[in-house]
Amino acid sequence: MPQKKDKILVWIGADFVHFFLAYGLQKKIDADYYAIIDITNKPKKFFINQSLINFKKIWFYHDEINDSYSKKPDIDFLKKSEIKYGLNLWNLALNERIFYRFYDFHKFTNEEILNIEEKSIRFFEKVLNEIKPDYFITKQAGFHHLELFRIMCDKSNCKVIMLSFPKIGYRMLISEDVNKLDYVKELDRYPTEGKDFEDLREYLNSHSTFKQLNNYYNKKNNSSTHNNYRILLIK
Repeated sequence: MPQKKDKILVWIGADFVHFFLAYGLQKKIDADYYAIIDITNKPKKFFINQSLINFKKIWFYHDEINDSYSKKPDIDFLKKSEIKYGLNLWNLALNERIFYRFYDFHKFTNEEILNIEEKSIRFFEKVLNEIKPDYFITKQAGFHHLELFRIMCDKSNCKVIMLSFPKIGYRMLISEDVNKLDYVKELDRYPTEGKDFEDLREYLNSHSTFKQLNNYYNKKNNSSTHNNYRILLIK
């Protein structure tokens, strides 16, 4: 009897980082791969036609909520969803920069926001119920709908594997929650290297996130590829 394959669901955004991660993982891990793609319309053609990753199925997030304004929100469904998944939908919505302060193209009403929340939850439940993923590979949430899905995965016994930036430069963190270190229950149980305060401060200064970003942008601005691109834009 063949061994059951793990089901890995990947969240892919406009930066393509997790597309490349899935490409590398597929070479090493024999699993069934799925993807939710959170992009604008223009790059969709690439994902529809690409053959680098053998996704069993892909969904385009924005296609699933594009008629979110067509009806009144189901308040009873939203209340039950908050209880089921331990959500605070208005807390998520109030921290969404597209809904408030930073989006000048449209002013969302409360009804429109709740419609988007309802559509998102129904779509995410459809994905979770259809494929029952074992793992969800994602990035640190920059929009509220990704944080919403991360919480739903966590409550649905789907292992979240999140790649994020810690407070120390030149490092990446893989964890279930961006604010926690997995498996670290008590810091006293882990041996130290005998560093004093000055040693720790020197380490932090040498691993400054500001220094890392500054070096990155200086190299990028001085690269011939970047300069050629700027020339083309000016022309």
